[in-house]
Amino acid sequence: MAKVPISTSYRVYVSGTSGVVLDKWYSSVEACPTDVCSVEFPTTLATDKYTWWVQTYSSAGYGPWMSSTFKVSP
Repeated sequence: MAKVPISTSYRVYVSGTSGVVLDKWYSSVEACPTDVCSVEFPTTLATDKYTWWVQTYSSAGYGPWMSSTFKVSP
């Protein structure tokens, strides 16, 4: 995801068929050290189909949820 210049933090929410696997806020510095944002999962993901959402936050308030799906195959 591309960095949102005024954002101070990002919420990453990931769920699969077994439920939520990640719901965590990251600081802008932590998630976006360059113009591209990325985070490492704290655990290995099982084979499944997942949906992820990202929400930004700044002093102006919360941004909209941006979503996509991905699949982990064996």
